[in-house]
Amino acid sequence: MSGDYSRDSFDARRHFSAVRMQQGRVALDADWNEQGAIMDRRSRAQTVDVVGRHGVPRETPDGFRISIAVSAGHRTLRIGRGRIYVDGLLAENHGRTPFRFDLAVAKGDGRGALGVLAEAIGSPSIDYFKQPYWPGPAALPTGDGPHLVYLDVWQREVTAVEDADLLEPALNGVDTTTRLQTVWQVRVLPNVGADATCATPEAALAGWTARTRPSAGRLTTHLDPTSQPTDPCLIATSGGYRGLENQLYRVEIHRGGPPNGTATFKWSRDNATVATTVEEVISTTTVRVASTGRDSVLGFARGHWIELTDDRREFAQQSGAMLKILEVDYESQRLTFTAPIPANLLPSGIGGNTLAARRTRIRRWDQTGIIRDANGAVVVDLDAGEATGAIEVPEDSSVAIVLENGILVSFSGGWFRPGDCWTFAARSIDGSVQTVEESPPQAIHHHYAPLALISFPDEVIDLRSPFNPITGGVQVCSALSVDADGRSRPLRAGMEIPTNLLADGLRVLVRDSVDADSVNEASLFVTTEIPYRLPPPYAGAGNGAVVAYHSVVLPAEVTLVGDGVLGWRPFSQTLAFLADVLQHDVPRLGNVRFDREFEVFDHGGPPSDWGTAPGNIVVQTNSAAGTSSAPQARPLPTMAVHRYRLKESAVYVGLTVDDSLSGSVGLVYNWLSPNDFSLFVGREVWVPVGYSGAYASLVMSHAQISGGQIVAGTQVDQTVYGTENPRRITFDIKRSDNSLLFGCSALFRSGGSVSEQRLGFPVVPQLIPGSRLGVLTAGTGSARFTGLKVVFGNEPPAILIPAGSASRLLSRLVLKRSLLRISSGTSSAPLGGAFASPVPEADFETWFWLVPPTPAYYGYGGSSDYLGIGGGRLMMAARQ
Repeated sequence: MSGDYSRDSFDARRHFSAVRMQQGRVALDADWNEQGAIMDRRSRAQTVDVVGRHGVPRETPDGFRISIAVSAGHRTLRIGRGRIYVDGLLAENHGRTPFRFDLAVAKGDGRGALGVLAEAIGSPSIDYFKQPYWPGPAALPTGDGPHLVYLDVWQREVTAVEDADLLEPALNGVDTTTRLQTVWQVRVLPNVGADATCATPEAALAGWTARTRPSAGRLTTHLDPTSQPTDPCLIATSGGYRGLENQLYRVEIHRGGPPNGTATFKWSRDNATVATTVEEVISTTTVRVASTGRDSVLGFARGHWIELTDDRREFAQQSGAMLKILEVDYESQRLTFTAPIPANLLPSGIGGNTLAARRTRIRRWDQTGIIRDANGAVVVDLDAGEATGAIEVPEDSSVAIVLENGILVSFSGGWFRPGDCWTFAARSIDGSVQTVEESPPQAIHHHYAPLALISFPDEVIDLRSPFNPITGGVQVCSALSVDADGRSRPLRAGMEIPTNLLADGLRVLVRDSVDADSVNEASLFVTTEIPYRLPPPYAGAGNGAVVAYHSVVLPAEVTLVGDGVLGWRPFSQTLAFLADVLQHDVPRLGNVRFDREFEVFDHGGPPSDWGTAPGNIVVQTNSAAGTSSAPQARPLPTMAVHRYRLKESAVYVGLTVDDSLSGSVGLVYNWLSPNDFSLFVGREVWVPVGYSGAYASLVMSHAQISGGQIVAGTQVDQTVYGTENPRRITFDIKRSDNSLLFGCSALFRSGGSVSEQRLGFPVVPQLIPGSRLGVLTAGTGSARFTGLKVVFGNEPPAILIPAGSASRLLSRLVLKRSLLRISSGTSSAPLGGAFASPVPEADFETWFWLVPPTPAYYGYGGSSDYLGIGGGRLMMAARQ
C-alpha cells in the first residue's frame, strides 16, 4: 500500500541517469528509491521503444493466449503461461501447481529447455476463475459476443502488512523494506460490436474508451500565508508549514467519480503507514489486531478513522470500508468501532475464506473533526453521526480544503478513480511544503492490452502482438478469402480456392493504420506456379510431360480497402487464364495408378477395360462391358467405385461425362457393397419418327439395389428430349432438408444448346456417411468421365476425377511489410524522415491451391426458370 519514506525525489524531467553515493555521508531512503525509479523508468522506456506498447515474445509464444474451455460443466477461459510486455511493464503468468524447474523441462520440438531463467514454471495455462491477482473474477458474459478479452496491468506497493513473508524472523519481526509488485488481471469487455474484427481500432470498440480512460483528477498544494488567531491577545503566526515534525503527507481518493459530491478523499500525515493486520473478528464491531501501534503518535486511538480492507477489495479495485474507532483495548489489542463491519469484509472461515488468506488489514487516516475550506466554511463534520469518514472533493476547483498546520489542497479535473493518490513532503526547519501543482495522480496507473476477440461457443481471434527479438512495424492479423456462400474465411495454408471464387479477391488484415500511398502491386501480390511441358519434337505423344514450373505474378488491383485492410482483386483476364490452365492442362508429372483409386465390379458380365487417360480422367473402352448375351436379360452395368468414403456433412455430388452417348453411363452413389448401392443413369433411346427415321432421346433413370435386387418403387425413368447425341452430360445430387434432389444437364452439338431438367425421382433421405461413389457404363463405346466431386458444407470440394490429386496450381500470397508505411492518422501529413520506412521484418506469406471452378448452385423453381445444380458450370463450358 505505502511505505514509510521521507520523500519522493524522482522527477523524469531532470534527466538524472544514476545516483552516486559519497563517502562519509548520511544514507537516505529517498536516494536509494530514486536510483530504483531511474532504472525502472529507463527499462520501461527502452522496452516500449524496442518492443512496442504491448507484445508477446517468441520465447513464450503462448503467453496470455486465450482459449475457450468448459470446466465442471461451466464455460470458462484458459490463460496461457508466459510473458507479455504492456507499456513497458512485464506481466508474467507462471501457471499453477505443480511447478517444475524450467531448465529441466524439454520443449515440445526437442530443441533445448522450455525456459532459460532457471526458475519454477507451472501448468501450461490457468483458469480464468483462478487468477492469482483476482480472488473474485467477474462472471463471463452470457451472450454470444463478440467480447473483448483484455489484460489490465499495474504496480502496487507491498509492505509487511500485505505480505508477512517480507519480515525477517531473525530480526524478531522488525519492519525493513517494501516491494513494488506488478500485478495483472484478465478481464472481459462484453458486446464490443457485432462487426468487430482484429482490424477494428480499439477506440472503436464499444465501451473500451470508458473502461480504460485514465484518471482526470489533479491536485495542487497550498500554504496558508498567515494564521490569524481568534484571541486578540495572541500574535499572528507567520505563513508556511507550522508542524513540529517532518512529514510525508498522502492524499488519496476514496470513492471515485466526478467532483459533484460523488468523489471523496482521505489523507494521512505519515503516508498512511500506520497499519496492522486483523487477527480475529470478535464481533461485528470488535476485532483483535496484530498491533495497536508503536506509540501514541504512530498508533490507533479513540476517534481515529480507519480503513478496513483486504485483498479481495484491493484486487476488485475498490476502496475499503471507513470505520471510526470507539475504543482501543491496548492490553488485549482490540479495536471497537462505532458502526458494524460490512458483511462482505467478514470471512466465513471456510476453506480459503479466512482473515489470513484474504490478508484483512486496517490502515489509519488522519482527517478528524470539522473540515473547513480556506475561507473557514465548514465542508464536513466528521464527528457527526452521519459522517462517512471521507471528505467530498469540491466541485469548484478554486476551493481549497484545509488539512492541518497551514497545508491546504485543491482539486481539479473531471473524473477521479479510487486509489488516485498524491504525496508531498513537509519540513519543519523552514516551514516548506513540496510544491505540487495541477499534478496527475502518482499511483495507481493501469495499463491495458487486448488479448482476444471471443464469440461463444468456440471462436477466438487472437489479438496479441507477437514479436521477434527486434520487432518491425506492421503486424499481420490474418488473410481472408470468400467461400461459396459469400462469407469471409481465414486463408489457411494449403487451402483450396476455386478460380471463380478468387474473383472476389483476397484481404489482408493488419493491426496498424497503413499509409494508402505505400499500398501497391509491389507491397501485396499473389504468385502461382504454371506448368511447363516439353514442346515438340521432344514431347512425344500427348501433351508432353511437365518438366518445370514457372512462378508468375498474377495481375491484380491492390488497394487499401479500409483501416487496416489491404485488398487484392485479380483482373478478369487473369481469372480466364487460370481457368483455362486448370481445365485443359493438368499440372502433374504422370498419371496415377487406376487400381489405387478405384475398385472395379463387372457383376459377372464381360470384362471391362477401365483406366486413366491423359489428364487423369477415367475411361472405359470395352463397348460390350455392362451388357448381357442372354436373351431378355437386363444389361449389367460395369462400375468403377472410388475408394474414398463420404463424411457426414456431404451436401452435393456431381459427375460430368464428356463423350457422345451410345449406351448408358451414370453415377453410383450410396455404395455399401457390390449388392447394395443406388444408380443415377443416363441412356440413349431412339424414338421413331413416322416411317422415315428416328431421333435420339436422353432418358435419365434411378434405381436402388439392395441384396442384389431392385427395390420396389425406386426405379423411375424420365425423358430429356433432344435431337442428337449429347456430347456432355452432368449428373447432380444435392441434399435439401430431409431428402435428395436430382438434376441433369445435357450439352448438344448443334448451336451449343443446353437442355436442363429437374428430375422427379423418388425420395431418397440422404447421402450415407461411410458410403462410396463411383461411375458406370453399359453397352457404350469409349466413355470419358471428366469430373466427379463431392462437397462437404463450406469446405473446398473433394475431387475424385481427375483421378489422384485434384488439378491445382500452387499459389502464394506475399505481403512486403518493409514497403508499407505506418499512417500518421492524417492523409495530408504522412510520417516522414526516420519513420518513412519501418525497420524491415520478415515478410508475411501464406500458400494455397487454385483449383477448377466450382459449380454454381441454384434453387429449384418452376420448369420455366429451372437451372439445376451445376447449371452455371455447364453454361460456362458451353460458351468456351
